[in-house]
Amino acid sequence: MAADERGEGWEIRWGEADSRFGRLVIAEGPEGICRIGFGDGVEQELARDWPRAELRRDDARAAVLARSVMAGEELPLCVRGTPFQRAVWRELRRIPEGETISYGELARRVGRPKAQRAVGAAVGANRIAWLVPCHRVVRGDGGLGGFRWGCDCKRAMLEWERSGVSPGAGLV
Repeated sequence: MAADERGEGWEIRWGEADSRFGRLVIAEGPEGICRIGFGDGVEQELARDWPRAELRRDDARAAVLARSVMAGEELPLCVRGTPFQRAVWRELRRIPEGETISYGELARRVGRPKAQRAVGAAVGANRIAWLVPCHRVVRGDGGLGGFRWGCDCKRAMLEWERSGVSPGAGLV
């Protein structure tokens, strides 16, 4: 892992806010948003992912970022992963709001039709929930499948998107 991948010399500001889907934690480093997650444990994951960065709690900045996400603003993202993971995450961002695709279809879209399990692992490794919408991937039979923050959260996110509210407005 290169020094910059560990956060050497970086300050990462993170904070929390209430969201429609539970406690939201959002973090921003010098390259952009590096984490959006729900529930407990997200700050520990930040420390694990960026062990050399200075982590500073900043709920005020988190609230500003959350409002930007709600408004559907395009925000810079700090995405770290293998080339395959980044290809999967790019494809996730192309899935229209409120729509779903299967892991198999996602594998076909990234040019690896037999790599459904690897695609599932890449989806699960996504650190920027909502903006890299891993919740839009479902099982081949249409079932929800897994989700880091639980199927109730995944279902709520999809239902909110399908309700026709403006992009991003459901987050907070």
